[in-house]
This record gives sequence, structure tokens and C-alpha cells, in this order.
Amino acid sequence: MKNTFLLALMLCIGLTALAQNSKFAVTYTLTVDATGEEGEMMAMMMQGATMTLASDGTSTYMKNSMGSMGDQEVLINMDTKEMTMLMTGMMGDMAFQGKSDDLGEETPNTGKVTLVNETKKILGIKCKKAILQDAEGETSVFWYTEKIKLPKNSKNMPNELPGLALEMIISTAGVDMTYTATDLKENISMKDYTITIPEGVEVQPLDALMDMGGKQ
Repeated sequence: MKNTFLLALMLCIGLTALAQNSKFAVTYTLTVDATGEEGEMMAMMMQGATMTLASDGTSTYMKNSMGSMGDQEVLINMDTKEMTMLMTGMMGDMAFQGKSDDLGEETPNTGKVTLVNETKKILGIKCKKAILQDAEGETSVFWYTEKIKLPKNSKNMPNELPGLALEMIISTAGVDMTYTATDLKENISMKDYTITIPEGVEVQPLDALMDMGGKQ
């Protein structure tokens, strides 16, 4: 289960460090294809999970609803460099909060991005195709719209994408995770995307979050 936790944690943190001018909220639905015992277990646990991203250029909110694995919520303020995370589910309720100068720093890509002359519509929006081949030879596919600017420092969306991905087919270690947008809102208010920490849940520092990932 260690790799399952780390993958979920990577997605949760890697897709949250966003900063852009557009105000939007997009909800994705996840389908998982996997091989191997652990991969098949993860597919069974996460099939049909959803992910919501919302940003107004200063604050970014993300919620991963991962079926039997529980929910993860993250809220980042790029001005104050503060992040709040709430995790609920099979591991119990945990909250983390703190500041990090790394938030918002540009992360270089470690792979080759190829823009492909193919299009398809997602939510009625014309999307173009891009293929990423990383240093390990894994291939991921992104269908992006130029209607919305690409979030900065989004580790699962290559910097070279000319717009926000409305579908992501991320391949790693025999697991194909396809996130497809099922709802898109623009000109949103971040007042609708906040985190409420349940009474009695201890708020731990961000360092404890990373330590926990390494000990699973």
C-alpha cells in the first residue's frame, strides 16, 4: 500500500501548485487500467474517483475524492505561500498546515513533449493533443484547451502545454490513470472552495505530511 499512498499524495500535491490569471473550476472523473496485484488493487479502490481543481490566480483549491481511500483537500495561497491539507478516510482524519517558499516555484519538466495535429471535443470544447515521454520512457497523453491558460508549476501538466488539460492519461509503473473533465466553470469565486477542519482534528505541520509518506 506504500506506493498507492505515495501516488495519491503525488497527485494531490503535484496538481495544486497553480497560479494563473483565469478564474475556473474543473471537475475530472478518474478511470484506472492496471496490471499487477498492487495496480489492480489500486484500480479497484480508485475507479470512478473524482478530482476538482479551482483557481482564481491567487488561491488554488483541489479535492480528490478517491472512493474507499477517502478524500484529500488542498488549499494554497500563492501570496502568503501557505498550504492547508485535509485527509479523511481509511487512514483516519488528518490535517496539515504551514508555509513553504517552494510553493509557486517553477519546476522544470523531465521529458519530451510532442504537440500532435489531432483534436477532439471535451465538454463541447475543442481540445488538442500532446504526448509526453518522460526520462523513464513512460508515455502520457494530454488533451488541452487554449481557452484557459496553463497552470504554472503543475507537475502532472507539462510546462510546454499551450493550455489547460481537460483530459490526462497518466501512465506510471503499469498503471494508466485517465482524468476526464466532466464539468467546467469560469469566473468562479473562491469563497465556494474552502476547507473546514473538523473539530477535534489536530493540525500538523507540513513536514509531518512528508514524513508520513516516507514511513508507509
